[in-house]
Amino acid sequence: MSDLISEHFALESFVTRAAPAAGANIHIAIDNAIQFINVRGDDADEDFKATMSSVDCALPASANTFVGAEPSVYWLGPDEWLIATHEDAIALHERIQTGCRGNSGSAVNLSDTYVQLILSGAAAAQTIAKGCTIDLHPAVFRKGNCAQTVLSRAGILLACVENGNIYQVTVRRSFAEYLALWLQNAAPNKKVEFAVTSS
Repeated sequence: MSDLISEHFALESFVTRAAPAAGANIHIAIDNAIQFINVRGDDADEDFKATMSSVDCALPASANTFVGAEPSVYWLGPDEWLIATHEDAIALHERIQTGCRGNSGSAVNLSDTYVQLILSGAAAAQTIAKGCTIDLHPAVFRKGNCAQTVLSRAGILLACVENGNIYQVTVRRSFAEYLALWLQNAAPNKKVEFAVTSS
């Protein structure tokens, strides 16, 4: 008898168990299709920049910012970025690796490592602020900003998509259910609407 392997998206069992939350003022969408590639390189190296440009992954010009919608590229450090894409990450990774041969760049496919939650609603910033030390005021952390930080006890990459209302939270899959449960308990009246999206 052969073993059957079935794929499940991150948080599938959690979403299945989560009770409907009528009147929720925070909505959390789990992006089931997003994939991730970590890129290291010297952004002063013309060959490296040409490689990234050739795969439509423009690098953010400033620290703690992200650019692009598909794919999105997040600044992690002076020589490190995270690409989030709905394309075939294996093919994109190979194209970046091929282009980086002979220069200072490298890429690692981390699609099985992370899951991304999209938090939206009037209470999104308020809920995140309960467990995060970043000042989320739009004058400080605004649309296009991102930062590696901690939410409760989970290390995350936090990105502001819309001032005060929409945030992306990228977290390791091993912490995803813990973080979803924490968000559910931190939300006003503990009412959160969970959904799954593929885009």
